[in-house]
Amino acid sequence: MQQQFPGRFDIESGAHAGVLRMERRAGREGAALALLFAGVSSHNLPARLEGVSVDDAPSNGGFSVRSGEVNYRVAARSVQIHEAAKIYDRALPLARFRFSQRLSWSVLLWCARFSWGQNLIRRLRGG
Repeated sequence: MQQQFPGRFDIESGAHAGVLRMERRAGREGAALALLFAGVSSHNLPARLEGVSVDDAPSNGGFSVRSGEVNYRVAARSVQIHEAAKIYDRALPLARFRFSQRLSWSVLLWCARFSWGQNLIRRLRGG
């Protein structure tokens, strides 16, 4: 199946052996996106591409990446497409709680570890 993604993609191939990463930063083209190729033995991709189309069905031991009028070949075992939001790097704000709330939950969870704490919680809940 062929999938198309607009925007500028930066290509990193030196971080881990056999891994190729194509990354689009969040912008007007949409959310951040990463294409991760695993088991890469060779590729002919430049350092940057503008708008890509990926045929994610491997043929002849590799994947086809098209940018504009040029076809590129990535000899890889698999590809993963990550379109989900990042939890870290301030992409999703984490809930903020007062110190007293955090402390009370910590004490409650610590007590719940023991049978006497579970009995106390049951008694306080009225059950």
